[in-house]
Amino acid sequence: MEDPEVDLSAQLTQLEQQQKGTTAVYPSVTEWITGWLAHNLERRVRGTSANAHIPARWCPTWWDHPEAVARLTALWRAWEALQPDPGSGMSSWWR
Repeated sequence: MEDPEVDLSAQLTQLEQQQKGTTAVYPSVTEWITGWLAHNLERRVRGTSANAHIPARWCPTWWDHPEAVARLTALWRAWEALQPDPGSGMSSWWR
């Protein structure tokens, strides 16, 4: 995967964490998806089209879809910000 937008987001997150004195558990949205999200989030989704009996699928090239990149990057950045909180950080993230 070679997506400049994803790479730029990872660099921005790393800079923000350096300023805060923290380090990312996953240095990029791609690593977070493959290392955490794909293992911890499973949903059975039905299609919303006329073919509702056909299950929706995760596009194997999700990074080619700007909305997917934006949403997943926002989820990753929120996860990175909340995961150090030993109290309710992860509970807040799951909402």
